[in-house]
Amino acid sequence: MMPSLFQLIDVLLVVTAALGAPSGNDAFAAVGDMRFATVCLDAALVLAVFPWFSVYRAWREQPLAALAVRVLAAWALAQTLTFAVVVALGGASAVPRQWFAGWSALAALALVAARIAVRRLSSARAFGRQCKTIAIAAGHAEGRRIVKRIALGGQPGFRPVVVFDAQCVERTEVFGVPVVGRLEPFIDTLRRQRVRELWIVAQPGETQLIESFVDALRNDFIDIRFIPELDRLPFANGGVTELLGLPAINVVTSPLRDWQRLPKAVFDRLFALAVLVACSPLLAAIACAVKLSSPGPVFFRQRRMGVDGRDFRIYKFRSMRLHADEPGRVTQATKGDPRITKIGAFLRRTSLDELPQFINVLKGEMSVVGPRPHATEHDELYKNLVRNYMYRYRIKPGITGWAQVNGFRGETDRVDKMERRVEFDLYYIRHWNFWFDLKIVFLTLLRGFTGPAAY
Repeated sequence: MMPSLFQLIDVLLVVTAALGAPSGNDAFAAVGDMRFATVCLDAALVLAVFPWFSVYRAWREQPLAALAVRVLAAWALAQTLTFAVVVALGGASAVPRQWFAGWSALAALALVAARIAVRRLSSARAFGRQCKTIAIAAGHAEGRRIVKRIALGGQPGFRPVVVFDAQCVERTEVFGVPVVGRLEPFIDTLRRQRVRELWIVAQPGETQLIESFVDALRNDFIDIRFIPELDRLPFANGGVTELLGLPAINVVTSPLRDWQRLPKAVFDRLFALAVLVACSPLLAAIACAVKLSSPGPVFFRQRRMGVDGRDFRIYKFRSMRLHADEPGRVTQATKGDPRITKIGAFLRRTSLDELPQFINVLKGEMSVVGPRPHATEHDELYKNLVRNYMYRYRIKPGITGWAQVNGFRGETDRVDKMERRVEFDLYYIRHWNFWFDLKIVFLTLLRGFTGPAAY
């Protein structure tokens, strides 16, 4: 099913659960009823929040338990936001607690049950008459990967019967599917097995291979589909779009679409505001301690690169005595650095020196989660030493990130350290979703503030 259809089904399930909950049968009796407004708001939040948790993306490949957890977490967030808005508007007394609790429970059961039912139906279809026989023409690794996804990923409706690999010398099998290396027996198998689709996996420039199959099957009623192999490109988003009516593949573009940027930006602003308000006494105490520790300003400000190369000034509590670097050179802090004050050592060890960066988040210059921004002098150095280094700046830099919670923080005195950090940053960019952001925030709270690299 298409994600848009699933979203519609989810909204219908939520509305039906509201009507089925105790005291909910008259929820729509009057447009002015607070329950009616609550359900409408919640339906809108379901459409907005659920995609953040990737509950519609490649859901068949996710373990059912993991998918259920994502759905329940998304539903819990939607209900929490709904209740918060109702309370803020002073309408809590008009929404019966028993109805709201019953609605929440019924909808949660319905949302999970719907996915279990669809998964069962899809599995049954995979073994039924509607199963579509396919053939795959690809290299050994690519063909094996596709067959594995179909065999183990619960992909419904497809049954591979043969794989063509020009490098194959002897007849072999991949998950029980025969692999042949010559065109003639491959075409014979397609006709004998009444194959309905041929999937060709190849580099975009391998037109000769595609033309050979099109020519060989010109008299057969077989659908031929081309799957471009992009793994060998330096970096590829892989998304497909249309330009002037022509199909186009995104090779290097901004990884987050507009509909993904909005919820991330809303979360960033709300989270930053909450942290700054909650920590305001701590911020004031640290500011006084920094001011008394040594002469100089409370905040350290430095030019950093932001999203798509736009510069901004990053804020930190000053942790060092005033000093002057050589022009065009920034000396990284090292363990036992004599420039660091006593209070600065504590702030750096606990990462409290980075609390003012929530001001950058509130201003829209940074995100709560994202690749850490480096000094511009280091950017100039590493962009020519580390492959795809600058792609980190296609999204907003963050206070914490996937690299940091995996131990890659602090001094980068060797190129291999930066390479590993960039590797984790690019993994985050490729696999971003709202659930991933929450996971990184949780891991940061759990283990990310201190560590051997924090100095």
